[in-house]
Amino acid sequence: MIFVTNKSGATVKAKHHGTDYEFKPGEQVAIEDLAAQHIFGYGMADKGDAFLRLGWQGTQKDLADQLAKFVFQEAKVEITPVGVAA
Repeated sequence: MIFVTNKSGATVKAKHHGTDYEFKPGEQVAIEDLAAQHIFGYGMADKGDAFLRLGWQGTQKDLADQLAKFVFQEAKVEITPVGVAA
């Protein structure tokens, strides 16, 4: 699970496997890792296809600057066995 926070001034809408996502400015959205990879190229060296799907165009620097307006944070899952104090 990845938390995506949109720090840009515009809402970004995207779709992955039939699920619509809306990333509003200042809001954090929880999405699956594969959705983050498909939509933003998260964890991929070549993000070109993701940029095309988002409709982003420009130089590599322009695209990198646009992507930098999104913060990605991996969710931490802590499991506490039943009957064990945290």
